[in-house]
Parts: sequence; structure tokens; C-alpha cells
Amino acid sequence: MNFLKNMKIGKRLGLSFGIILVFMVVLVVLGIRSMANIQEHMDKIVKLNNVRSEAANQMGEAIREVSISLRNVLLVKESSKREEQVSRIATERGKYDTAIKKVEEMTPATDTKGLEIITKVKSSQDTARPLNNKVVASYLKWVSQLW
Repeated sequence: MNFLKNMKIGKRLGLSFGIILVFMVVLVVLGIRSMANIQEHMDKIVKLNNVRSEAANQMGEAIREVSISLRNVLLVKESSKREEQVSRIATERGKYDTAIKKVEEMTPATDTKGLEIITKVKSSQDTARPLNNKVVASYLKWVSQLW
């Protein structure tokens, strides 16, 4: 500290200013790196997570529409409207398949939890579709025997 006492005031001020300037440069560099990191995370949220979330929402909508159409098949009396509902089930299943494929493609192989959930959803789908088809087929067979 003796060397500071022996320095003239101008040199001490210059040294202090230089130290502050170095700290500011370090802070600016760290800030820019942090902003780049934030931008990377933001891109992931917008381009990946939001798109997967939208596809999952489309899957939910398709399931809801299939359920409504399945109910309508059982409730409507006109055969043309029943066939329309059966056709609608197939259309909604196509939308569902497209959405789940999109979710699956966008899920990285390192996301084991996500892949596990997708496997469970597919398993549920593989169980539910044949049962839905059986309900429709049984009902249509029953209705045809009535008329």
C-alpha cells in the first residue's frame, strides 16, 4: 500500500479508472454471454416446447372429437348420419396420428421421460382404438338386425 501513497493523485485516479474499466468490460462480456444463453433457451421454448405442446393439444382435441362422434354413432337414428360420424372418427384419428408423430419426432432421444410418456400414450391408443371399433361394429350389427 506504500506504493499508492507515493503515487501522484493523477496516477492513482488513472489506475482506479483502469480497474473500473476492466471490471466493466468483464461485466459486459458476462452479460453478453448470459444473453446468448437466454436466447438459446428462449428459442428452445418457442421452437420446440410450444410446438410439442400445440401438437399435444391437437391430440386431446382429436380424442374429444372421437368420443363425441362415438357417442353420436350410438344416438343418431339415421344411417347416413351414423356413417358420417364413423367417417369423422377416422378423420380425427388421422389428425391424432399426425400430431403424435410430430411430438415423437420433436422429442430428443435424450428425453427419456418424454419418450416414456409417448410410449404410454401409444399403448393406451393401441388399447382404445380396437375397443372403440368393437363398440361401433357391435352397435351397427345390432341396429341392422333391428331393421
